[in-house]
Amino acid sequence: MLTSPKVAHRVPQLLRNLSEPSIFSASLQLSGGGMTVVLDHTIVPVNDLEQSVEFYTRIFGFEDLGEAGPFLAVRVNDSLNLDFRQSDDFRSIHYAFAMEPGEFDEAFQRIKDSKIPYGSSPLAQDNMRGPGITLGAKGDGKAVYFKDPSGHVLEIKTY
Repeated sequence: MLTSPKVAHRVPQLLRNLSEPSIFSASLQLSGGGMTVVLDHTIVPVNDLEQSVEFYTRIFGFEDLGEAGPFLAVRVNDSLNLDFRQSDDFRSIHYAFAMEPGEFDEAFQRIKDSKIPYGSSPLAQDNMRGPGITLGAKGDGKAVYFKDPSGHVLEIKTY
């Protein structure tokens, strides 16, 4: 929770900085104003649009939204979409998805069934061990790490 008035004036700039996709869910509560900010969508640079949509819908069960302007989009949940942007020039980004224990088990099984290399920690992303216990936004949780077809490091986590 941000409580400092020195930080509150920077919220518009912080929101502009979210155009560099690095997180999937964010909630910001400012004292006094009671404003809640939730990440609505993020742009994910990928090598192959169709392959990315297929991967995220198959592994996570996200809804395929089709074309959204120059992007192909998937719905993560009621408050977040991923907009995939075709690009050949980007760096790998880490995306972490928190989910209920049953959903975690189902997603992990789909990863294993798809023969996707996975790992137990951010430093062991393909040791084929896991889940591991790692720190997230809500504390320690069970986690598995793996990569999407464009090389982004993905994490599924449950608390």
